[in-house]
Amino acid sequence: SLNVREWVGKDPTRIVIDSNLELTKSLKLFDQSIPTICFNTIKSEKLTNLEFVQMNLGFSVEDVLHELSNRNLQSIIVEGGSYLLTKFIESELWDEARVFKSSGIFGAGIPAPKLKQKPAETYSIQDDLLQIYYHV
Repeated sequence: SLNVREWVGKDPTRIVIDSNLELTKSLKLFDQSIPTICFNTIKSEKLTNLEFVQMNLGFSVEDVLHELSNRNLQSIIVEGGSYLLTKFIESELWDEARVFKSSGIFGAGIPAPKLKQKPAETYSIQDDLLQIYYHV
C-alpha cells in the first residue's frame, strides 16, 4: 500500500519504478487513493492521484531523483528489491539504511545487497536484529 497505517500523519507520495509497465494495475499502489508517480519508458499520463512519467530508455536513479527534486520531493524512503537498492548504493545516493536480519531461514531467493561499512547501531527486536547504517 505504501501509505500511513497504524500511525497518524499525511500519506507520502508513492513512487514506483516500473520501466515496462509490467505491474498489474489491480495493485493497491494504483488505486488512486493517494498521490502516486509511476516512472516508466512507455507513456506519460495524468489521472486523479496517479501520474505516469515517461523516461528515456536506460534512465537512472539519478534521473528519477532529479525529476522528484523538480517536484519539490526532497526526502524519500526506498523499499525495493535487490536491483534497485544496489543502484542507490552504487550511486552513493543514500543517507541511511535500515536492515532487518531475521533468525529464520528463508531458503532460496535473491540475496540482499551488501553495505561495505559496519552498522552504526544495532537493536534486537524479538528474535531479529535491526541494523542502522549511515552513509559517510
